[in-house]
Parts: sequence; C-alpha cells; structure tokens
Amino acid sequence: MSTTLPETLAILCLLFCLLCGTGSALAGDTAAPEKTAPNASAVLVNVNGEPVTEAQILRRLKAVDPDVELHRDDANRWSRLMESATEAEIRDRLLLQGARAEGMKIPEEQLAAALARSRELLGEERFAAMLANQDASEADYKTFLEERLLIDQYRAKVTGDPAIDEATLRDYYRGHKGSFQAPARARLEMVELTDARLAERVVERLRAGEPLAELDDPDAGIHTMERWVNLRDLPRALEEQVEHAEANDVLGPLAAGEKTRVIRVGERQASHKLSYKEAKGLIRTKLQERRRQAALDDWYEQAKRQARIEYP
Repeated sequence: MSTTLPETLAILCLLFCLLCGTGSALAGDTAAPEKTAPNASAVLVNVNGEPVTEAQILRRLKAVDPDVELHRDDANRWSRLMESATEAEIRDRLLLQGARAEGMKIPEEQLAAALARSRELLGEERFAAMLANQDASEADYKTFLEERLLIDQYRAKVTGDPAIDEATLRDYYRGHKGSFQAPARARLEMVELTDARLAERVVERLRAGEPLAELDDPDAGIHTMERWVNLRDLPRALEEQVEHAEANDVLGPLAAGEKTRVIRVGERQASHKLSYKEAKGLIRTKLQERRRQAALDDWYEQAKRQARIEYP
C-alpha cells in the first residue's frame, strides 16, 4: 500500500504527539496530564544497547488506541498488546540502526519540505501548540521526521519492489473474482474556506455553474479541490446527503473543524463488480504488499538473531 506524502505527514504529526509526549494538540486543546502507569520508566528491553521503556511502549499503543489502558484489567489481552507493541518497537529500532549503519541520509531539502508540509497541514497555530504540548522544539520534530523517514527508506530497501507477472495476476483474479466489488463513488468539487462569511456567496457561484477553478483564491482563504471519493468513506450524514443529491447539487455550508466547506456533487458511479482490467492494479498492490511483508519478516528474524536484544 502506498501512502502519499500528505497522508504520511498527517500520520507523523499524530505519532509525534503520541510517541513523544502526552495527549494530542492537533485540535489546539491543552491535554490533560497523562496518568503514569506503574513502572512507566522501567526498561523492558535493550536493542543493541538502546533501552526501550514501558512508557515508550504505552505511547506506541496509544498512537493506535488512546484508551488502550482500559484493557489493563484483562491480563491476557494486556500481555498480548504489550508484546506486540514491543516487537514493533524492536523492529523499528533495528530498521533505524540499519539505515544509520549504511550511512543513509535524508536530504535536507526533503526534510525541509516535510517540515513545511506539516506546518501547512496543521496551520501555524496548531503546529506551535503541538510542539508546546510536547515541550519540544522544531528541531525535535525535525529529528523525529528524519528518523521516521529513515525507517521508511531502509524498509523499502529491505522489501524491494516485487514484480508480479501477468499469469499470477490473472490466476488470483479468477480465484477471487467475487471479492472485487467497487464501492459507490462520486466526484465531488470541494471549496474550503477559512472565513465562513464567504460561504453563502460561494454557494451562489457554484449553483450558477461557475467553474471550480475560478473560485480558488488562496489570498482570501478559499481553496478548491476535485476528487472521486468512495461514499462509504464519508461521514455518515454527508454520505446520505451525497446519495440523495442530483448532479450539480450544492451541499453546505458544512463545518469542517475550524474551516467551512461547500461541496458540489458531480457524476456518480454505482457499486459494481470489477473487471480484470479494473482489478488488476488492486491485485498487484495486494500481492506486492504480501511479498514485502514476507521479506520484512524474514529480514527481521535474521536481524534479531544478529542483534543484542537483552531483556532485564
């Protein structure tokens, strides 16, 4: 599965909040103090001399489930969660150590672009709040970005780019034809505004059929985008509105966090079974991911045997 740079950076911002401190400042709120777990500073394992603490593993778990500590009372489940997160942390430490051992570097311009994109995604106020909430500097966040990108880079080297031949793709499609169902989709033209007072005028212009590109005005805080979306991926209330809308209907103004959004509905596609041609790319991605995971698992088992992994 490929992840776009914007998606990667949004995930990294969230992970930074959770792995490097308590709570999340993405919404601009002040986080409550984290409840300190028993033995939170205890070292669970050393990976080539680098300690991994219980607090670090808890933060990793909370990146997936902020309420994970509610499962502490279930001893078996808690043990499985801690074991899985510890293994994931060991793997990431070994990947990062491998990248550094081979002298891998993230170009300064790539780091600068990633940092700039993070600021753009969050906005300056929330980016500053994120750092303040973690008692961190911009340099700390930049170091965090660099380490995550190095892990991704070394993982890509380990797993490679598996080639899937045509016969394998066709065989998989024949054996799983019934599972390839395209969800209902719609082409949405979206206008996002920082000033809600402009929304009604945007609605009027969209209803009048004005081309989307002509509404784009970054200086006025008006940003436009057009994309096909799966209806099932939309919030339930919006999904229902789009399902019942006619082509060129305008929805909104809609609240979107601190911003306001107006949407014009374009063409729609009903759910249908995918032909081989339509499914081919999905099959290739699925099979490549399986092979990459298998390669990563093989590498990890070998790396663990060669590493000094010591449990106190």
